[in-house]
Formats: sequence, C-alpha cells, structure tokens
Amino acid sequence: MKNLFIAIGLVISGAAFGQIEQNINKTSGTTTNPITEIDSIRFNANQTEMEIIFNNGSMVGHVISDIDDVTFSGQLIGEINGLDCATATITGTLIEGDVASGVSAEISYTGGNGGPHNGQTVTSTGVTGLTATLTVGNFASGSGSLTYDITGTPSEDGIAIFALEIGGQICTLELTVVSLYPIGTVHCNAPTEVVEVINPTTGKTWMDRNLGASQVATSNTDIDAYGDLYQWGRGADGHQCRTSAINFNLSSTDQPGHGDFIVGSIDWRSPVNSSLWQGVNGVNNPCPFGYRLPTETELLDESESWSSSNASGAFDSPLKLPLSGRRQSSSNGDLAGVGGDASYWSSSAVSPTSDASRALYFSSSTAFTFTSFKADGRAVRCIKD
Repeated sequence: MKNLFIAIGLVISGAAFGQIEQNINKTSGTTTNPITEIDSIRFNANQTEMEIIFNNGSMVGHVISDIDDVTFSGQLIGEINGLDCATATITGTLIEGDVASGVSAEISYTGGNGGPHNGQTVTSTGVTGLTATLTVGNFASGSGSLTYDITGTPSEDGIAIFALEIGGQICTLELTVVSLYPIGTVHCNAPTEVVEVINPTTGKTWMDRNLGASQVATSNTDIDAYGDLYQWGRGADGHQCRTSAINFNLSSTDQPGHGDFIVGSIDWRSPVNSSLWQGVNGVNNPCPFGYRLPTETELLDESESWSSSNASGAFDSPLKLPLSGRRQSSSNGDLAGVGGDASYWSSSAVSPTSDASRALYFSSSTAFTFTSFKADGRAVRCIKD
C-alpha cells in the first residue's frame, strides 16, 4: 500500500468540489467515483478496509492492502455566495437605435472560491436588441468583480433587463437606454438619421446632414437635404416644420406649449432668455444625444476651411451644406431664399439681454457670420460635443 492518506469521517461537499473525481488505483485496476456522489469516506473498525459512503446510502468497501494510492482528478467549479447588480458600475451610454460601443457593466461579488467559470451570454428583455457577455475566467478567492460587455443596438429608449446567473448566484441587471432625441421631440418627417462626418482641417465632428433633413445633400439645391428652420433657442416642438402654423402671441416661457411659428416680433420670447441652447444639456437643445448647436467660432472655423467663401465652398466641404433658405417672422413666417442662400444658427447670443443671436450666412457670392433676430427661422447643423 502506498500514498494512502484518508481522514476518518471526511465529509465531501459536492457543491464545493464540482466535477472532481476520486480515483482508487489498485493492482487490479482503477475505480473512479464522481466526488458529487460521495457523502463520506471512512475506515472499518479493524482498519482493513476503506469504505466509501454514497449519497444514496450505499457503501462500497476496498481492502486497504489492495490499494496502491488514492488520487483526485478534474477541476474545481467556481462558486460565489453573493452577486450585486444593484451597485454595478456602468461605463458608456446606451442610445436608442445606436450601436453600443464601449459599454460595460462591472458587477461586484463576494465569497468567491477561486474556481473557474464558463462565462455567460445574456440577451436583454424590456428594451431588446442588446447582449451582455462575460468571458471565461476565474473567480477570486473572496470578493471580486465581473465585467459584462454590452453589445448590440437597443430597439428603443427605456430599461434593458439582463437576468444574470453565474457561480450559483442570480441577479437582475437593469441598464438605462436614453432617447436619441430629447423627450417630446416633434419630428416633421422621420427622425433625422445620425451619421458622423469629420472635417480634417478643423478636427470637428458633425452630423452629416441638417437637422430635419432626410439625406446628405447631393447638390446645394437638394430639397431633401434642406431640413427644418428653427427659431433661435426653441426646442423641436413642431414650429421648425416649414409648413407649421403661425402664432402672433409671444411666449413668456422657454416652452410655448404649442408648435406654431411665432411671428410679429423680433424675438419669440418675452422677456428675453439668451441662456437657451447652451451645450448638450442646454435648455431646448434640439440635437440628438451627444450633439449640440455650434458656437459662432466653430461655424466661422468651418467656413474658413472651405475652398471658396460662398455656396460652392459650403457644398464642397465635408459638411455639404445646402442652400436651405430661411423663414421670416417679419413677414408672417414666409419662406425666403430657398435654393438661393442659407443661414445656420450658432448657439452664440449677442448678449444676455439681446433679442438677437449670431448665425452663418452664405450665397453664391459670399459667406460671413452676422447678427439675426431670434424670431427668424434658420437651419441647424449639430456638432458633436
């Protein structure tokens, strides 16, 4: 008999040892028993036999003098005793209709036994279209964390739910999917597709089309690329639609409560509020998530990168800006200059108390920034923050 070290009354926990097997090597051959089936191992009263007691109550005895050695083979199955989805650390942002990129969830656990796990792949419910993936790895001994990578395209805004089950524990991971456009946005047609374009000269990233446009301009008079016409500082409440009704009543609040184009004054709001449209989190920012109105300086930098300071240069630029025209409050919201000139709003007000803001204008012969009354309707091209 060699290398036989067995403690009397040893209790074997199948949950702790997983798929480990016990091998009894004898001159007559090897007997193998899955450890999960064994309740205990003991010696008889005379110390002449090793007795294996199984979970079902049966017992098998092995004469000690016949045993060469006892070995264990296989691998420990990883276990934890706590998994905490509620305190998960989320990296990145999920946006409806946008391919998830760089999004992950780090989830803490306790009571790890140092064993391996096979990873996990879970599809979302609630908001569908997403997958949480944990790669194969090992639990730490004690406390640690697991990182699930989130991929896919969320079908809508709301809550994406993932039912996680790993290491003998379960928890529910809930991730917020934000709306692509601000809540309450009125789209004149279909929502404007968000596609990035970069000007290599300025290094800035923009939407490749005007807000409200159905496509990138194929010419500077492409009517499908003109987009909507916004009064400065207003949200996308429907007033920006080229055929929206007019209203002679000025608004005393940042949201007029209707989608009419307000006419009859140089500003649609009284009193003036020049703090609108300031940054991605600015009040009434109509741009999609992560985008905002450009400053006057950013618009000027773009125009100075054109091959010519006119409509041809605007269209030949990476932004392919069309001659979208404008809408005039002074003439009851009539359209003007469509196909002949264009003006694009910046976020830059002239002053905190001014009823005018700065915009970029261009036509077949010129391009420059200028001061415009806030009640006029002009095109918007969003820049990435």
